[in-house]
Amino acid sequence: MIKATETLLETMLSDPRSRGVAQSLAQMNVEERAVQICSIEAMGQITKNDSRFYPELVSSYAMSQLKFKGRVVIADGAAFQSSGIWYNLAFRCEVSPDHTRIQSFEFAVGDAIPRSKWSSLNLTSSQGWQAHD
Repeated sequence: MIKATETLLETMLSDPRSRGVAQSLAQMNVEERAVQICSIEAMGQITKNDSRFYPELVSSYAMSQLKFKGRVVIADGAAFQSSGIWYNLAFRCEVSPDHTRIQSFEFAVGDAIPRSKWSSLNLTSSQGWQAHD
C-alpha cells in the first residue's frame, strides 16, 4: 500500500468547479459522506502518484462490501476507471471526527478488470471511450 504523505481533498474541493460536489457532501449522512470524500481522495492520490492514470470514477464497493472501523473506511474491493478502463483498487481512509476531512489515506492500484466482468460488477464505461481487453 502507498501511504499518502499529504491529503488532497481540501485542495480538490476548493476548486470552483467542485462547488456542487461540496454542497452535495454537506447534505449526506456521515457514513455516505465518509465514503464519498475517501473516493475523491482516492482519485487525487492515484493521479498524484501514477501519471499513467487520471481517474474519472471510483466504485468503493465494486467487488466487496465496504468495512467501517470507527472513522476508518476500508475498501479492499474497490475499482476506479481511467481512460475508460476499470482497475482494481484497495484503500484505507481515516476521516476526521466530523466526517469532512481526511486524516490519513493509503491505497494500492491493481490490474485492469477484464471488460467481460464489468456488467456483473455494475461497472459501466464512460461515454466516448472505447475500452478493450
